[in-house]
Amino acid sequence: MDFNEIKLIKNDHPLYIQLAKHIKNQIINNKILHGEKLPTIRAAANILNVNTSTVINCYKILENEGFVTTIKGSGSYVTKNIKKRDKLYMDFTGKDSQIESFPIDEITSSINYILKHSGVDIFKYEDSRGNYELKESLVDYFKYFSIKTTIDLLQIISGGQQALDIISKSLLNFGDTVFTESPTYRGALESFKNREARIIEVQLDEDGLNILDLESKIVTRRPTILYLMTFNQKPTGYNYSLEKKHKILELSQKYNFYIIEDDQGSEISLKETKTLKSMDTYDRVIYIKSFSPLFMPGLRLGCLIPPKSLYNRILKTKLSTDISTPGLLQKSFAHYLAKNNWIDYFENIKTVKKEKIELTNLLLNTYLGNKIECNMNSDSGSYWLKLNRIDVDLLSKECFQKGVEFLSGTIMGSEYKEFIRLNIASIPKTNIEDGLKIIQQEIIKQESTNRRVSLNPGF
Repeated sequence: MDFNEIKLIKNDHPLYIQLAKHIKNQIINNKILHGEKLPTIRAAANILNVNTSTVINCYKILENEGFVTTIKGSGSYVTKNIKKRDKLYMDFTGKDSQIESFPIDEITSSINYILKHSGVDIFKYEDSRGNYELKESLVDYFKYFSIKTTIDLLQIISGGQQALDIISKSLLNFGDTVFTESPTYRGALESFKNREARIIEVQLDEDGLNILDLESKIVTRRPTILYLMTFNQKPTGYNYSLEKKHKILELSQKYNFYIIEDDQGSEISLKETKTLKSMDTYDRVIYIKSFSPLFMPGLRLGCLIPPKSLYNRILKTKLSTDISTPGLLQKSFAHYLAKNNWIDYFENIKTVKKEKIELTNLLLNTYLGNKIECNMNSDSGSYWLKLNRIDVDLLSKECFQKGVEFLSGTIMGSEYKEFIRLNIASIPKTNIEDGLKIIQQEIIKQESTNRRVSLNPGF
């Protein structure tokens, strides 16, 4: 294959995804022979005029999907028998959200720019409150989503979990009450438990918290904090309706409690996009935003925007908890926001996401329609599915052996032992059907075993 013939288009799909598709098509159409050696990373990067990271990520995709074998010290070779290549890994965990669309080349370019122009100063400690240029960029970024804040109020953090720890240390004392959704994110529960707070769970419907259950519990046990994920709630994937957001804000004012809004991707929501923070006229919302899932996989960077009344308490805890978030990450992200069209980036994610959701909604009904006891349609890309009389831990183990990974509900607690969570953010569209087929096959196999045991107890 002549790499000089490959045309990569910037501001379309990420370059490494485009390159991988070109090479896969050539392999499938026998234009690259099995056993043929691909150009070295550096040679390919020079030919295509791209960063070496683009080629590295491309070759990793090809290797993970079985199209290429890498021999240490020798190079990357097209798999000699493509029909017998190793099984695919189909990741329904969502842990590498939007992996197909990450702006790897643009982020890499920003990091290289900062390293080149900052010199050794980039390795000095940053202000504990965050890099000024990044906070300035984020104030403008949030304006686009109708969130009004100031440079002084906004705090840079090392991911959402650190924000939860800081808030818990700032606001919670022994015996204080925290309300949460049921089920909810386990990392948040651990932060609250570490402060010896009392946790009360509130019924979660498909459009958000059950308001009757919420208010009845508020009356009997006044909370200090209500913790919510209004977009792509973990683990259910539910999105809150506008009506419920309004009602929750009214209750926070009426009963004098604060709301932690852990924003799990409002920018790429396909429906209602207003955050609680953008609607908060009472100044009751403590807003958490992690940028890792959208922009920088594996790099912990986010921000926290508290109500003005809590600013000093949260800042004091932040200063005592964390010296600073790495300056290289902060300045690189500020450069990315200033120099790239992230609005188009989000629109591209939403286009890909919509196509995958429509396909998955259809395939779930086809393969698991008679196995599941709940709504199988999603508008977030996460599916919280209840299976009938299935050992989900065994199902998870058997599927993993076949190359399919998902979340077993037992991780959330024994009361969710019949649930599984599928998230399609990390899985290519072309692999969704294969993954669901394997899950279906393993469910049928388990049902067959259960029937034999039921008919013959001595089996």
